[in-house]
Order: sequence, then C-alpha cells, then structure tokens
Amino acid sequence: MGHGDPVKYLKSVLRDLGHEYRPEHPDSDQEEEDTSGQVTVRIELPLADESGNTIYGMARASSLAEAERLACVDALKELDHHGYPDTQSKHQPHNDDDDDFYDQTKPTPQSDVETFDTLTQKLLTTNEDIGRAQAELDTLRQPSDVGEETADDELDAY
Repeated sequence: MGHGDPVKYLKSVLRDLGHEYRPEHPDSDQEEEDTSGQVTVRIELPLADESGNTIYGMARASSLAEAERLACVDALKELDHHGYPDTQSKHQPHNDDDDDFYDQTKPTPQSDVETFDTLTQKLLTTNEDIGRAQAELDTLRQPSDVGEETADDELDAY
C-alpha cells in the first residue's frame, strides 16, 4: 500500500495492529477558546514510553484537516521509530511553521555509503579472492587430471 494519504495509511496500519483510529481534539476539551486559531489533534498509538505513558501522534495547525494529517505523519514516525514494520512515511510537511512537528534538521541514520576508496578496496579484496579461488581450482584439477590418465592407462593396458 502506498503512502499517498497519511490518514488512510495510518488507519490501515492501526487496523493491522488491532488498534482503533480515534483522532482526539484536546483543544475542544478546554472551556476557553484557543485565541491563536490553531487546532491540536492527537492520535493514540499502541505504544508506551519507559514510564508506561501512552504515546500519541500530535500536531497543531490552522485547520482541523491539516492538524489531523500532520498528526498522522507524526504517528507514523513514532511507529517507525519504535520498530513497527512498514510504517515509514514519506510525507513531509510543506510549511516551515510545521518544524515543531517534523524537525528536518535532526540527523538521519546513514546506511553504509560507498565511496571510491571503499569500492576500490572491495575490488582489490574480490580480485584477491578470485585469485585464491583460481589457484585452488587449478590445484584441484591437477590431481584429478592425473587420476584420469592413470585410469585410462590401466584400461589401455588391459
């Protein structure tokens, strides 16, 4: 399944994990209105921190739909961070104001990057391995060639 829509994708992932998708709007629980015009959405995940507290995907945005979308992106990141398979989202917020929710300055784990030096070393090692294997093959062929000639000579002698 693709990652085109983070809301649909998170719903699918949570369903597969046996967890219900229930976006919450903690701002609506407050009696006083948020004067900033920002809406907060949080989504409970089947995860807990070291203290046993539930982990949520959370986001704030100027619209409910955008806050929910960003909360889903955050939730997918949390699931991925905690080792849940196939949850890595390729969705990144397009608004610089969203940096609180998706910090693009954090270093990402680097896979082994091949450089000219590492590739040259691998080539040398591989060529040495081929040379050793060829020498071993040549050594193995010599006794078998001699053995075959001896067998042929014995047949001819008979």
